[in-house]
Amino acid sequence: MMFPIDQPYNKFSFSVDAAAALIFLMRKQRDAFGLSIFSDALDFYSPAKSSLTHQRFLLSNLERILENQKKSFKNKKTNIAKMLNRLANKIHKRSLVFIFSDFMAIKNPEEFANSIKHLRHHLHEIVVFDVSHNELENNLNLHNKYYNVVDIETGESVKMHPKQIKERYVSERKTRLNQSHNLLKRQKVDLVNADIEAGFDQILMEYIIKRKKNN
Repeated sequence: MMFPIDQPYNKFSFSVDAAAALIFLMRKQRDAFGLSIFSDALDFYSPAKSSLTHQRFLLSNLERILENQKKSFKNKKTNIAKMLNRLANKIHKRSLVFIFSDFMAIKNPEEFANSIKHLRHHLHEIVVFDVSHNELENNLNLHNKYYNVVDIETGESVKMHPKQIKERYVSERKTRLNQSHNLLKRQKVDLVNADIEAGFDQILMEYIIKRKKNN
């Protein structure tokens, strides 16, 4: 989620800002809101409340977590399935759940599908935001030069030119994303492509649509 790692604004900071925008909007609508942030462990959890004090508490923690992530400059390993299973039992039934992910950490699609089933079993309505930098990450539109490509979870690196891998990369990425997207659709989960260069309108609109539907 720290990609692009050499730019001040990345997928993680976008997700933090989008979550903050949702919290502001939910508070304005007098809805309860909670927050969970996880990697391979539950790094932060606060149950849903609707007070101004709770809003300030969540925003303060979002700011703290973002600053800590910038200072450490490390990308933690993530176990999405494990954490979603854990949260399914903690979140109040019939909640509207927003998930921000880049799907990079899905090693076992079936485990991921089962974790979504677990959330659905508790009657949660789910919206997943597929967070990406579309031009760089999905289309691999990079400068015409060699790059030292680093796995920001393992630290492993290799030097290569985009032309060497672009066609195969784009094809395999589409295949992998389509696999995850199809799993979500089969579980009747709404999926929104969230390009970090496109702003928050798409994020807030999903909440407004869901709120009108549920009311």
